[in-house]
Formats: sequence, C-alpha cells, structure tokens
Amino acid sequence: MLSSGCTSGDDLQGEACSYAVSSVRYSPGHRHVLRYDSTHEDYRPIFAKCYKGEQGRRIFQVVTRVAEWFAANGDGLGCLKPAVYIPDDSVILYPLASGTPLHEFLPRGDRRTGRHLERVGQALSLLHQAPKTLTGKLESYSFDAEIAEVEEACDYMPALSPSMGATIQAVIDRARELYERLPQEAPALTHCDFKAEHAWVTPRRLTFIDFDSSRLSDPALDVGNFLADLTFWHDNRKHTGLSQTQERFLAGYASRAPSQRLERARPWEALELVRMAGRRVPLFSRDWAARTERLVSRAETLLNDLHEGRSETGKHPLPHTSSRNFINRGTKCVQQ
Repeated sequence: MLSSGCTSGDDLQGEACSYAVSSVRYSPGHRHVLRYDSTHEDYRPIFAKCYKGEQGRRIFQVVTRVAEWFAANGDGLGCLKPAVYIPDDSVILYPLASGTPLHEFLPRGDRRTGRHLERVGQALSLLHQAPKTLTGKLESYSFDAEIAEVEEACDYMPALSPSMGATIQAVIDRARELYERLPQEAPALTHCDFKAEHAWVTPRRLTFIDFDSSRLSDPALDVGNFLADLTFWHDNRKHTGLSQTQERFLAGYASRAPSQRLERARPWEALELVRMAGRRVPLFSRDWAARTERLVSRAETLLNDLHEGRSETGKHPLPHTSSRNFINRGTKCVQQ
C-alpha cells in the first residue's frame, strides 16, 4: 500500500519503503488505523486510515481544504494536513502530529494549561467561521441524529439498571424538548468528535486531528462535546478545578460566538455526557455505577439549569450569558 504513496511527501520518498506495521485502531465494519515505522531512522512514522468506497476521498479533500484555511488564517492554529490519498486502497496517509495531546496537560491545571485551553477555544471558533466552500459534499448532522446515536450507545442500560435506563431516557427527552425551543443558527463545518485528545499542542502551535466525523451541523455541538469531555477527564481522575478549566476554553471561544450558541451547547453537552456513560465508562470498572450516575446526574443538572434560566427571564431568546455565568451553572454533580 505505501509503495503507491512513496512519491508524495518527504517521509514517503526515497529508498526505504520498508516499514514495521502496528495497529492503532481495528474496528471491523468501520475503519482501521495503522502505524508504519520506517526502518530508516531519519523517517518519521506514517499513519494510514482505511475507508470504504469514496468516503476517504471526500475526507481527504475536506481536511486538505481546512488545513489550508487554517494556514492562511490561523496564526499558529491548524489541523493535521494529510500527506496523500491512495484511491486504489481507499487510504489516507498522515504524518505524525507534533506536540502533546491536550488531555495530558489537564492534570496540571497551571497557567500554561490555561493558555492552551484558550488557544483551543480560539481555534474551534475559527473552524466554525470557515466558509461553506470548504465543506464539499459533507453530510448534514442534526440533533435528532445525535439522539439516535446516544440511544444506541445506551441501549443495554435498562437491562443492567432499569432505574438508570429510565433516567437516561428522561434526560434525552428533556434535551430534545429544550433544544427545539432554543433559537437556531445556520449549520457550519463542525468537527463532530471534538475532545482533548484531538488537540495537540507545542509551545508555538496548536493542531487539530481526526476530522473523520466532520459534518455540517450546529457549531454548538463541538462546544458541548468539548465541555463534556473536560468533565469526563476531571471525573475520571478525580481532579478539582473543572469550572476554571471550562472557563479558560470558553474565554478563547466565546468572544466571537453568539451567546445563544453557548446556550444551545447545553443540550449537546448533556447528550454527550450520557453517551460517555454508555460508551466510555468501562463496564468492568468497580465504580461503574457511581461514575455512570455522576455523568448522568451532571447532564440532568445542566438541563435543569437551562430550563430555570429560561423560566427566570420568561423571554425568547435567552439573555446574554457570559462564559463565567455559563459555567457556574450546573456544577453541583462534579467536584470542583
């Protein structure tokens, strides 16, 4: 496979197209990710993502355009540009991303981590400003489609815990009801799998990776997903300071975002927390029940506070909400 790509990119050229291959992800029926380490010490690792049909071509085109958009507008912000697309194998080859994934900085909670979080917010805001000409033939993705995925992720829950299954369904129904009542905006290019491990940082650069799930959708989706991911990391490692961590991210993002988008992020965040309870908390973990309950309770609290905020104002649309006030709501279920 790599032999057909050895004509593009510095790491793909030359005499040594001999590699040790290891599996990064193996997902039958979905996609595979392979790592190629060259026997030539001067060549960096190469990652191969395998796709079905024309999916790989579409993703290659979109990610290439997004990388060029960031290069022209990002000032140290960017996304990992693919090296080459191999049509015969429906494979995209990527170089190794430079830096460290953001989630490895989160336990520190220091000023440098705060600066990284603000940069992540700035980069996500820039992504959501990208012109639709970059999106090509990307599919649209709706809130109802997200609900369907979350319900599938949690379909086993009623069998393990009927009460938790009922609570999860109530959260999903509440999220749908509240989201439909919120002011909407035009869909934008969204990452759709935005989390801390997909943002790689160096002292001078921030790079987003893994745009495979990117769609045309409500940009509030990415905001909600990232806030939920920060909650997951803090809960998983029993760290304090969640509200401050989320505030620093929003400080970078919210300056150019409509305030109503931050309100719409709440239902997306709640759904992502429920999905995490169904997919990311290991069933064999001794504290599975406690962790699942904390995540779902957090989702409940977010939606309750959103409802209370609307009831207090009695207005449509919702009032302007600062990033600090936005975060200070709904923090009861995760230790700060």
